[in-house]
Amino acid sequence: MRIPRLKTLGLALAALTVATLHAQPASAGPAPASEPQPEPCVSLALSRGADLWTCNAEGIMEVEVDDQTGEPQPPVYTPIPQPVVQVGPSPSDAGTMDDWDTWCETGSICRRPISRWINETKGNTAYGNRSGVIGTYDLIIRTNFSGRQPRHDLSLIWDTGPSIDFNDVYIRCREDRNNLPDLNCGDHFVGGPTIGPAYFRWNAGTTYGNRLANSNPYYADVTAEFWPTGYPMYTAAPLRTQKWYCPPDVGSDTSCYFP
Repeated sequence: MRIPRLKTLGLALAALTVATLHAQPASAGPAPASEPQPEPCVSLALSRGADLWTCNAEGIMEVEVDDQTGEPQPPVYTPIPQPVVQVGPSPSDAGTMDDWDTWCETGSICRRPISRWINETKGNTAYGNRSGVIGTYDLIIRTNFSGRQPRHDLSLIWDTGPSIDFNDVYIRCREDRNNLPDLNCGDHFVGGPTIGPAYFRWNAGTTYGNRLANSNPYYADVTAEFWPTGYPMYTAAPLRTQKWYCPPDVGSDTSCYFP
């Protein structure tokens, strides 16, 4: 369910009470062993005492709340240097079985090549408050090329905690220009699903990116805002795809590809 902007602000401010911010999560502390979480990020978030935080293996998104007004401050993202697991293709990649819910359940971010033109990224995400971890979920994105226009397929999978109402899930394309600032090559709305124990997975339809004209590396970030039931609004830590490269747009072989 996509909630209008004015309503989302009102809901967030109304929910940001001292009791909610410091409420003990239903399963405070580490998530169940069957659902590994990005431990370095969780440990960092708890050590810094963030009021609201989300994280994956590459970074943490923190929000502090003004003690006097109860107003949330702008989210701050901090990268966490950590090796990313690279996993090669498996038999399921041929279409015999969908393994997105079981692949890369290690609390990390995994990227795997399916072919020269297809790559998948999965991130294990945790979120919580000062008291500990509230819940966890997985985000998976597959990027596919047949030419110079990316096609993205995305899934959100609930793991632990309360139901989560997502709002404004976007795929944001960026052109990497080395020492120059990255260029925006398209922000694409994907949806606003709800996932939880009764509806644990949401598969988005294919999202088409813009045709990419320049010869440069590119990547995409998946961003979102979400409301866990009984808690205020969270800003998700972004999940970044594997970089791809687009050759000069001349000649017969001009399709973008994953190096």
